[in-house]
Amino acid sequence: MEKLVSEHRLGRQMVIGNMTVIPVEKTFYSARLVGSGLWMAGAMEPVAIIIITSGGVMALDMTAAELSLSDIHQMAPHLTDQLNKRLE
Repeated sequence: MEKLVSEHRLGRQMVIGNMTVIPVEKTFYSARLVGSGLWMAGAMEPVAIIIITSGGVMALDMTAAELSLSDIHQMAPHLTDQLNKRLE
């Protein structure tokens, strides 16, 4: 039996001068029973960054194309509440 879990999450925010950068990460976890043991693996992939400055909020994907916050919401609706808390 194999179990695969994939989810988006907000990474650890970094403050650089008057700018805050929040990474958006996609994580993958897999677990499988192999004989009498358990095989587990995990990976993390950056998918976007959110940049907050005194001038506003912007998001970029990993090709530096601009995203709207609604694009982030469509990607991972559960992140909206977490992001709103960080934006306060």
